[in-house]
Amino acid sequence: MSLFKRIILAFKDKTRICNYNWQVLKLWTKNDLYRKIRKDQKCWFESRTVNLGLIAENRLSVPMSMDGRYIWASIIRTENLGNYLIEYCLKRVLQLPEPYLTIDVLRTEFPKRLDGYQFIVNPGTTTLYQSPRLDTAFEKLMPGKIPIICFGASIWYRWYSDRQNELLDEEKLTQIARKMRYPIGCRDLFTYELLHRNGVKAEFIGCPTLFCQGHTTANGYIAFSFGRDNLPEQIKLLRHLTKKQSIKVLIHRSGEEEYCRGLRVEIIKDLSQFLSVYYGAKYVISGRLHGALPGISAHKPVFYFQGIPHFDSRLTLLSYLGLPIQTIDRMYDIDPSIIQYDFNRVTHLKEAFCSYARRFKEHFAL
Repeated sequence: MSLFKRIILAFKDKTRICNYNWQVLKLWTKNDLYRKIRKDQKCWFESRTVNLGLIAENRLSVPMSMDGRYIWASIIRTENLGNYLIEYCLKRVLQLPEPYLTIDVLRTEFPKRLDGYQFIVNPGTTTLYQSPRLDTAFEKLMPGKIPIICFGASIWYRWYSDRQNELLDEEKLTQIARKMRYPIGCRDLFTYELLHRNGVKAEFIGCPTLFCQGHTTANGYIAFSFGRDNLPEQIKLLRHLTKKQSIKVLIHRSGEEEYCRGLRVEIIKDLSQFLSVYYGAKYVISGRLHGALPGISAHKPVFYFQGIPHFDSRLTLLSYLGLPIQTIDRMYDIDPSIIQYDFNRVTHLKEAFCSYARRFKEHFAL
């Protein structure tokens, strides 16, 4: 490649100012000072735009192989803090080096040039299909050569009536999934069966939050988390539970602490405490999928409710595990001594997840 083409390539995309081509360019164009840099070191630039100007800072660091560069598609958002648990658990399971680039899939798009990255990690969530203006990055991503590895991704589909067959547009639901260019690790049975039926390579591996078990105890409190619908009835249930029980309420969504006003409960807003609170509970009552899954991973009695009964594709994971999806009124008459799900299926999914992760790391020589 000519020197002129190298200069164009290095300046065309600001996000790639740190890449290997830039290092080579310096060795071609600078004086002997750069030529004497040890082979196991490199100079790199951190860049950011301030008042439309580029500020570059020259630093010395250990080189990173081009094969090790990847993008982490972050899913953390204030309206669903359970996504924090997904990312935390997945990072603990995979033990990957730090990503070269992290983007917010809700607000940011992927770089237009992706040929400098080996793969993209898509932490398991509903990024395969969403409503417009959610998960902007995957919605706008143009199909390319870079593989996207999905660790428990899901197609979120709901209906509230008997017209489900009329509403199910499988072609639309699988549009994003066809961009992945790697067998998709599916979180729930609905997603796996839908993709398999439409010729998209997929495996059913569950959710990372099922496989991140820490130290478990049996303390004297109930771990409670709100669901999305019918909040007045949920608050009424919580008030009833506080009369005879010690309750810790985990805030999965910004503003939920307002529902606890005047109630004798301990509010847990620190995300770093979530897993330990679920693992230490006597049992779990939740209207959140990622309130139920940590309790299941710790082999606790778990009771899941829906504020308004309807079909939710994400909950086919709970159905596969054998956990009943109940109405709020059934929460008044539960037997906390009974575990209602099949833990053997949890073990089976853990094996499938670990196998998928192991083959991924072997494929990319990680």
